[in-house]
Amino acid sequence: MNAVNRLFIATLSLAWIALMGFLVYLVWTPGEFIEVTNSGTNFRFELLFDTTAEQTLASIGLGILMLPAVMLLIMEATVRDTRARDMSAEARLERDRNKQLTSRIEDLEKQLENERKRDADTVRRVADRDERVETVAVDDDRVTPARRWHLFGR
Repeated sequence: MNAVNRLFIATLSLAWIALMGFLVYLVWTPGEFIEVTNSGTNFRFELLFDTTAEQTLASIGLGILMLPAVMLLIMEATVRDTRARDMSAEARLERDRNKQLTSRIEDLEKQLENERKRDADTVRRVADRDERVETVAVDDDRVTPARRWHLFGR
């Protein structure tokens, strides 16, 4: 949308500059005129200046009217849109952040796999022991040997 707006402003500025340039041409060529003929109606537009001073003054006035369009066109040509640059910088930061998070996830998965192996070895060693733990039965106050402890039961 921004590009369309900039193109419209540039086209409008160029049209205004062309119109002012054409009027300057008409000021300095006294024999030229514009004639519009339409089914019975004739319009004739001619700029009549008696002296060169009048032509110069008219050219200066038209130049002043042309100046804002020229400045706007120069600004449109030189000013760059910073939003595209900011968006690419944000995309680069997001890509770097995603790479960091991906590498962190991979490191955590490796650590989890190592912990699972270590825990499985510990559970296997404890399960293979023949030691029994004495427990107290709450309802009849007698000590009974506990069964061997298994991680997921039998």
